[in-house]
Amino acid sequence: MSKILIPTSYLLTILIMLSNTLSGQVEFESGLSIGPTPSDTVTAGTMRWNATAERFEGYNGTRWVPFGGVGSLWGRPQANRENSKPVTNTISVDRSTISIGQAIGISDDIMAVGCPGAEGSGRVLTYSSVDSKPFEGPVIIPPGNAVPNGRFGAAIDVRDDLMLVGAPDANRAYLYEKSINVWNFVTELTVPDTTFTGGDLYGFALAITADRAYVAAPFRGNGRIYLFERNGSNWTYTQMITDPNASTTDEFASSIDASGSLLIAGAPRRGGGEVITFRPGLFGIWGVDERLKPSDFDVSQDFGKQVVLDGNLILASAPEDGVSQGAVYVFSSFFTSWLQTQKLTLPSPQNFDGFGKSIAAHNGTLVVGSDFQATAEGNVFVYNLDTNENKFVYQANLISSQGNAGRYGETVAVFNNVIAVGSPGLPDDSGFVDVGAFFIYIK
Repeated sequence: MSKILIPTSYLLTILIMLSNTLSGQVEFESGLSIGPTPSDTVTAGTMRWNATAERFEGYNGTRWVPFGGVGSLWGRPQANRENSKPVTNTISVDRSTISIGQAIGISDDIMAVGCPGAEGSGRVLTYSSVDSKPFEGPVIIPPGNAVPNGRFGAAIDVRDDLMLVGAPDANRAYLYEKSINVWNFVTELTVPDTTFTGGDLYGFALAITADRAYVAAPFRGNGRIYLFERNGSNWTYTQMITDPNASTTDEFASSIDASGSLLIAGAPRRGGGEVITFRPGLFGIWGVDERLKPSDFDVSQDFGKQVVLDGNLILASAPEDGVSQGAVYVFSSFFTSWLQTQKLTLPSPQNFDGFGKSIAAHNGTLVVGSDFQATAEGNVFVYNLDTNENKFVYQANLISSQGNAGRYGETVAVFNNVIAVGSPGLPDDSGFVDVGAFFIYIK
């Protein structure tokens, strides 16, 4: 290999990244290459500086994989599938389909992990962290009214001391409240005078705030969102929220999020997809406020597959953008409207990457899951919001320590300095498939 001069400012960066990225010794089967562009012949183990993305990348034999950035490295998982072993020993029924990590919610010092295949009807594992210590648990939460094969825990939203859990295959949604570190069942959220059918999937998508709970049934009619409001200690169904433009194939409300008096819902199969915002109007009746589409709209994007609110930002994924390469779009509030301000894609996208299959955001940290179907690798990418530019900047790449299997990154969650990544298809050491696991990263 020819000699390459490395800028002094990069030397410390390289050492820090290698020490945090590789365990034990640093070893390359081929050469180490650092420069603005890779050589004509690239072999596994080669590293480069990507001047466009302003980061270092390593070549794994198939693609360039980014390293984490200096001063913003997320540590190795505090909890990996070792965390799940006592759980799988406790949950003994049909271990092959427990699906630990199918849904994850984090808020403050609380983490909830869905296991929709556990014990036949589903379970939720709850963990707590005291004084910034590692998460401890689990406490196993059963459904308030168990229904066989209901998949309790397939959807979860946690806000402060409230937890909303869906069992969509049973058309159920359950509300819990934490008091002195104990989760108490509050109520099952039911809709009066409504009989759901098996395919409605009431509880498929959820959102909860301090005084409102939203439960979506994306396959009930043209898709519906049911609103429950809090009055003291009681939660009461108040209205059904719909989109007048919806059709039965839109998958309207298959992903929702809410904050204050704003509700957003995705309709990924409406053409190439759409995100709809709702606000309460006259007499408190909720209606459509605005419809969002990307500037480079395409009929096969699945735009709105996942939607997230973070402060004055709306984030919407389009995992089928390109040839299923995927993208995440960022919209910023501007007076009374929303304007697209950014489109995030992988630096070296490949067909069927599925970037944006899962997204989560909190206080300017964005986490994006990617299928990486081309190489069967699940992957998760972390971005930080540059408040001066109002743009998200790449920060780190989180990769499973358990190999390629397991659908790593199918679910993600973030709160402050904690990221949780679900891998619901991971087999256990005994060979049972789809037992699942989750990983916690702490900055």
